[in-house]
Amino acid sequence: MRLLTVVTVVLGSVPVIAAPASAAGMCDRPSSFTAQAQADLLKVGLLDLRPLGLNLPQVVGLTLASSRAGMATDAAVRSNASAQYIDAAVAGLKLPAGPLEARVAQQAPPTHQDAVRNNALSVDLGLAKVGTGDLMAHAEWAEGMACGMQLGRAGSSSAAILEATVLPGSGGAMVKASRNLSSQAGTAILARKGHIAAAAGAGVGLAKLELFGAGAAAVTVRVVEPPQLMAIATGRKETSLVEYKAPLLEISGPGIGTRQLSGMGQTIDLPLPTTALGTVLNGLSLGQVAGLTQLGEATTVRLTIGNLEQQITDGKVSASAASLRLQLLATGASLLDLSVGLLQVSASAPQLTDPAPPSDCGTPGCKLPVTGLNVGLAAGVGILLFIIGRFLLVLAGRRTSAPRRP
Repeated sequence: MRLLTVVTVVLGSVPVIAAPASAAGMCDRPSSFTAQAQADLLKVGLLDLRPLGLNLPQVVGLTLASSRAGMATDAAVRSNASAQYIDAAVAGLKLPAGPLEARVAQQAPPTHQDAVRNNALSVDLGLAKVGTGDLMAHAEWAEGMACGMQLGRAGSSSAAILEATVLPGSGGAMVKASRNLSSQAGTAILARKGHIAAAAGAGVGLAKLELFGAGAAAVTVRVVEPPQLMAIATGRKETSLVEYKAPLLEISGPGIGTRQLSGMGQTIDLPLPTTALGTVLNGLSLGQVAGLTQLGEATTVRLTIGNLEQQITDGKVSASAASLRLQLLATGASLLDLSVGLLQVSASAPQLTDPAPPSDCGTPGCKLPVTGLNVGLAAGVGILLFIIGRFLLVLAGRRTSAPRRP
C-alpha cells in the first residue's frame, strides 16, 4: 500500500464505513487495537545567547503547532484528538502566550459528526503579534470498529499557522518559517492484506525557512517534499509496516549557491559570517553583543535530515523521525538547536497465529476511497507567531526588577 494512499485513509476525508445492520451488537468482546500519532511542526530544543555575553534566560522548550491523535478499541475512550498552537517554557517558566494558549480536543464515544475548531484572530499583544490560525480535532467512532466489523477513521487533528519567527528583528530573523505551515495526525481501523489493522499517520507541511537575515541576505531552505510517517499493525510482522517519506530540501544563500539535501542522515555545514549573525542580533535591541568578537568566523549553521527509528514485531509497530535539525554552532558552544517536523507513530494489533486469508478480502475496508492527501486545513489560515526575543527581554527584566521577599 502506497504511503499517500494510507495517509489519505488515516488523515483524509474518509467516512466511517458501516457494516450491515445485523452486525450491530456483535462487539461483546472488543479486540485490542491501538494507535497513536503525534506531529510537532517546530521545536526549539535550545536557544542560548549567553555565550555571546547576553544575560538572557535560556529557552529550553518551545513547541509550535502540535497535533495528536489516539485510538484504543478496548478502552473507555476509544478515539481522541487534540491540537494546540504553542507549548513554551523559558528556563522552566511558563510563557504567557495569551490567545496562543488555545487548545482543542475531542474524544469518542459518542462519535462526533463535526470537528471542534479554534480560529485565532488578529491581535497585537505588544509582546506577541498574532495573526489568524486554525486548530482542528475530530474524534469518530462506530461500535463495530472495536471488533473489526466497521472500518474508518478514529482520531484526526491538525494545527495550521501562516508564519513562525524565532528572534525577529529589524535586520531579519534568526529563523523564519512561512507559507502555510501545518502539522497533522490521524488514526484509523483499516484493512491490509486481508487483515484488520490499526494505523497511525503523522506529517507536517512547510514550504520555506529563512535563516539569519531577510530576503537575498538570508540562507533559504525550500522544502520541496515535506515529511510523512505511517505505521500499520496487522498482528503479523510480515504484513505490518512503517513507511517514511523523508524531506527533500533545496538550500541557497550568499556565497553558497544552490544545493540539495536529501536522504536520511545527510548533513550540510554552512559557514555563517559574524556580520550576518551580528546584523540579526543587533536588530533586536538587545544591547552590546560582546561575544561576537570572540567567535571570529567560527560560527556554523548545520542542517541535518534525521534518521528514522523504527521497530516492528507481530504485536506492535512504532516509529519516530526528527525530519530536519538546524543547529547554530560556535566555538565550544551551541547557540540554537531547532527541530522541524518531529513525527511519532505507533500501532498495535492482536497477534495472529492462523494463516493469512487471501488479499482480496472483500471487506468494506478493501474498498476505501482514495481522494488525495487532504487534511481539511482551511486555506490561507495562519498566525504571525510570538516574538520570542521580546519574551526573553521581559522575563529578564522581571528577574532583575522583581522585589525580594523578606
